[in-house]
Amino acid sequence: FDLGAADYVTKPFSPQEVLARVRAQLGMRRLTQSLTRANAELLQKQERLGDELRAAAEMQRAFLPAAQLTTDLIESGYLFQPSLEVGGDIFGIVPLPNGALGAFIADVSGHGVASALLTMSLTQWLSSASGLNRADGSPAPSQVLESLERAYPFERFGKYFSIAIALIDPVSGQIRYSAAGH
Repeated sequence: FDLGAADYVTKPFSPQEVLARVRAQLGMRRLTQSLTRANAELLQKQERLGDELRAAAEMQRAFLPAAQLTTDLIESGYLFQPSLEVGGDIFGIVPLPNGALGAFIADVSGHGVASALLTMSLTQWLSSASGLNRADGSPAPSQVLESLERAYPFERFGKYFSIAIALIDPVSGQIRYSAAGH
């Protein structure tokens, strides 16, 4: 055994005992090969999942505003570093037709892909004519939150989120904001 033997048979030996020991060794060999294959498949799946998470993280970062937003009256910058590849935190700055800016920050419950997908959907919704970027002018932040509550009920995704929205008029210096959570 010290030299690496898996089993041995002493003399005199019984043919049934030899056959039983050979079958046992062949069974262990099959199990070892099966385990090795399953482990290799698991590693491949883990690598594919890692690739998918990195792709999702790049997509989520694509929804963030430009690294800096600078106008004559406003300058901004940020560092976005999720604790996992992707997560449930997002923010955005939306230039509005009237020269104002809409800004939001949201935190979706949980971590990972499901939360990240919901943050991307929220960003799209808030940047659209349904959210902050309405053709009829900037709605009050509270109105945006009421519309958001109807568009994203808890029952729809099984996730909740907290959000703060601000409308910034750089010319008048007026800021209107509202915050809420499910």
